Amino acid sequence: MQPNIVSLRNVNAQPWKNGGGVTFPLLCWPTERDWALRISVAQIDRDGPFSVFPQIHRFITTLDGDGIRLGAPLNIELRPGAPVLAWPGEIAPHCTLIGNVTRDLNAMVDSKRAKGWMRDVEGSVGDSSIFDLSEEKMRPSVCGFFTLGRARLIDAGALVELPEATLVWSEQQTGQAGDSKAWRIEGKERLWSFQCSLVAQ
Repeated sequence: MQPNIVSLRNVNAQPWKNGGGVTFPLLCWPTERDWALRISVAQIDRDGPFSVFPQIHRFITTLDGDGIRLGAPLNIELRPGAPVLAWPGEIAPHCTLIGNVTRDLNAMVDSKRAKGWMRDVEGSVGDSSIFDLSEEKMRPSVCGFFTLGRARLIDAGALVELPEATLVWSEQQTGQAGDSKAWRIEGKERLWSFQCSLVAQ
């Protein structure tokens, strides 16, 4: 699984469709126009409702800032360090800034076409993170991780320096042999992993 590396500092901002902030798209897979998985970083600078995305599974975690408060029916505060929150895209809770501007990491999975998740990486950051696609060899799949701080990626003995706020991902096409690949990540800040596979239509 050859890694693809996308740094937030190299991504252009796009305005939210509800005008409440900007988003930095890091990955739209398998294509930008017809995605089953979309991962982005959002900068929230004012209060307002989330957008509605029918039949989309949503995942969110707070990267930095003072955090946000999501209204009914979720009724939850998300501050840096909180675990990933998942909810259906039909729900569009009101979002209130707890304090200053906040940045969030977001993943959206089209439930009509794919299954997937985003979660916190457990254990110390220096541990190996293993992304195993061997069970998905009959379907196109993608997996990877996002690192908040600067880190090092060790892949097949090669060392790659990662700047802060970087997404690393790899995909497998239909018919490829399953591959179990261990990427070792060395850093001092939080990591999140993700995986998505297309489902049979």
